[in-house]
Amino acid sequence: PGGVDPAGAQLDLEGGDLNRLRAVPTMAAFPSAREMGGEGRWEAEAWGRRAGLDLAALGVNVSLGPVLDLADRGFMAETGRSLGTDPVRVARLARAFARGLRSAGVLPIGKHYPGYGPVEGSSDKALLVVDRSPQEIARHQAAFVAAGDDLAGVMLANVAFTAYGGVPAILSPELVARAHLAGFLTVTDDLAVPSLLAATGGDQAELWRRAFLAGNDLLDGGLGADTLI
Repeated sequence: PGGVDPAGAQLDLEGGDLNRLRAVPTMAAFPSAREMGGEGRWEAEAWGRRAGLDLAALGVNVSLGPVLDLADRGFMAETGRSLGTDPVRVARLARAFARGLRSAGVLPIGKHYPGYGPVEGSSDKALLVVDRSPQEIARHQAAFVAAGDDLAGVMLANVAFTAYGGVPAILSPELVARAHLAGFLTVTDDLAVPSLLAATGGDQAELWRRAFLAGNDLLDGGLGADTLI
């Protein structure tokens, strides 16, 4: 199916319109996060198990998902990518889905830390700078922290927060350190996204350098060009 890395390491796993496994018969009906958010833990774990078995059969052992972004409006809500707005419920469903993945030998990476939130627009299209208080950021982070060690790690967002230097989360040493303190492996979102170059004056090499210096464990260059640190 489209989107599977032929090198076999990872896949951006989401359902609904973003389902990259729809060509696999058992995954054709894989629900969006919004649809899964209306179901229970049993259903979420069952879908995680089913997805994990199919990923493993394809040679994929890392899932860039589940999504733990809290949103009832904005880009994440409009595209059906959010499980909901309650960090406790979102964490509960994400943990169940992650357990299903793990039961099939696939490691789950939660995204997009510390939380995309109810932001308008896609960070793939433009550099998004969000004026959100540290307290509100912590509320969004709580979903990831509550998911705990059922997640193997977290993918940091390409969204920038004024409370943390106004740079994309992937370039913030403080946000990366917070994820590490919570016990997570840290993965960048796609460094090949052109909008990120606005953070480094158009310098691609500087973008990679700063992502490395921020302390990320895995630099994701897209199209299978991942670099393990």
